[in-house]
Amino acid sequence: MMKSGSKNKEKTASGRNLVLIGMPGVGKSTQGRLAAEMLGREFVSLDREIVKEAGRSIPEIFRTEGEEAFRDLESGICRRIAGRRGIVIAAGGGTVLRAENVARLKETGVLILLERPVSELVPTPDRPTADTREKIERLYRERKEIYREAADATVELSGDPAENAGRIVEAFRMAAAG
Repeated sequence: MMKSGSKNKEKTASGRNLVLIGMPGVGKSTQGRLAAEMLGREFVSLDREIVKEAGRSIPEIFRTEGEEAFRDLESGICRRIAGRRGIVIAAGGGTVLRAENVARLKETGVLILLERPVSELVPTPDRPTADTREKIERLYRERKEIYREAADATVELSGDPAENAGRIVEAFRMAAAG
């Protein structure tokens, strides 16, 4: 039997989107898929939607059109996806750089910041703003307060991904309940 408080929390969370924000490489997509599975919801990666809509990779968009054009495309997709209900969204690492994106995501969602030590974030060539150790460290310094201000709750990631996903789901339910 479900406790009354748990039932109310689930009812409050049911129509809200779970939105994962944080640094590139922190694990938003991995954890988002697991949390979506736990909640029985669809998972949507904003970065994957951008690639699908543009028909090109993110590094290619950066290289041919520049970061500003990428951010414009990201904002359009963010607006469309944020209008949906009851899904799990992995935002791109820079999605929260535009206040309009944060406002849109908060209209229908609860923003959960995923954090882990910056030393554990791995540079990869598919992330133009985080493809070197130096870029990751600079991004972290530049963005950490932006992430924290946008977040409704924070989950520190460590160890087992399934355990992390459970903590994310609980943080989501608590934040959605107010």
